[in-house]
Amino acid sequence: KNQSLNVTITNERESILTRDKLSEASLNVLSMTGREAKICSEQPEECVSELKQIPQIQDEQLLSTASELYLAKALSLEKSSACKVSILAKTHSEEKKALQKQNYQNCLDQQLGMLDKSIRYSYAYMFNTKRGPQDRIFDNRQVQLRDFYNQAIAKLVNSYGLRHGPSEVGNQIKVGQSIYRINYDNYPLLKNRQVEQLMSTYNMNFSGLRSITRRDGFGSEFLIVLPPEHNDTSPEKAKYIVDPLHYQYTNGRNPNIHNARYLAATITAQPRSASSIDEILNNPEFEISAYDPYKFESAKIAGKSYPLAANFSAPYGLWLAQNNLGKAAYLSLIDRDARLTMPHLYMLEPYNPNKKVVVLVHGLASSPEAWIRLTNDVMGDPVLREHYQVWQVFYSTNMPILESRFQIYAIIQQSFNLVDNKSPAKKDAVLIGHS
Repeated sequence: KNQSLNVTITNERESILTRDKLSEASLNVLSMTGREAKICSEQPEECVSELKQIPQIQDEQLLSTASELYLAKALSLEKSSACKVSILAKTHSEEKKALQKQNYQNCLDQQLGMLDKSIRYSYAYMFNTKRGPQDRIFDNRQVQLRDFYNQAIAKLVNSYGLRHGPSEVGNQIKVGQSIYRINYDNYPLLKNRQVEQLMSTYNMNFSGLRSITRRDGFGSEFLIVLPPEHNDTSPEKAKYIVDPLHYQYTNGRNPNIHNARYLAATITAQPRSASSIDEILNNPEFEISAYDPYKFESAKIAGKSYPLAANFSAPYGLWLAQNNLGKAAYLSLIDRDARLTMPHLYMLEPYNPNKKVVVLVHGLASSPEAWIRLTNDVMGDPVLREHYQVWQVFYSTNMPILESRFQIYAIIQQSFNLVDNKSPAKKDAVLIGHS
């Protein structure tokens, strides 16, 4: 009988990521084994072994189905009670707490193993089959496998953080026998820098942003959180300074000038050696590469260049959420917020000497939240994003107007004093204010 068009399209495009059921492509392959999809999702190792014994199954069919099966098992474990910490755990005896912790860690270890397999099989499908990515440019299956790969990386990093703590995500991620070494060569700012947290942006939702600016492509969209700056503990941070331009700061710099802490990043994972499918699936050495999406629009994978995915709105959205600027603005108006004794200047992205600076200054009883739409639009427009960077000033609006004007001028001047005199960013900055 006939079925509606939306059902046909849905069946072609949906997968384990969008429903509690495998994709039609995987179900068709599994039908050759006579095994039920539910059983295969619970026992992917056995099912994949059976698929390998069927000569009629093509390499693309085997690799894509295996990737989805392992991802399905990882998602099932993620939803299980064993991979969650009970809210009642604090009330349990020490013996029961120890047992629950052991079960929790075992569950996460099993989940990490499944994600590792999913990444390997999806990579092998995309880059080591008879047809290359360019030959499958219009295939729905390739889009699904790219999503499996991106999501498996995101969940691998997140689950590893849950298993070992965020501080353990340093130079490598160890999953069973597999070792994912983290390479920051394509993110110069992060070289020799401590990273406080790696956060996947796929599940982030920012209600205050009119739109989320993304770039489609290869790689998993991430947000990198850097530790607070050392000058955050400076004695001058909450001190009122009459003449900041001539004041001798303890650390030689105004502590209220803030570099970007929340950075957009794109992460890829590839085997150290990929001469054969067997090597991709079984060689323990993998490399996670972090890319600065502001500097890199593409990456070379398996000898060819591919566009990189990115989420440019997430760092700005998290910065707004973490700082609660609107509340601070109203408290400062009635002189109740110690944070705003002096103006603050925030650089919303890592300083780039080749981009012009746009300085945004809010008005009475307001905060940088007044500039949400404008800032997000600058970050969202490819041309503006390439040529401009945004600095935002946050100050208490209960100061006398002339005093506010002087203090704001001082912190802007101090910020530009940190800039190389010969760089384009030093000249022709744009100052925008409102009241």
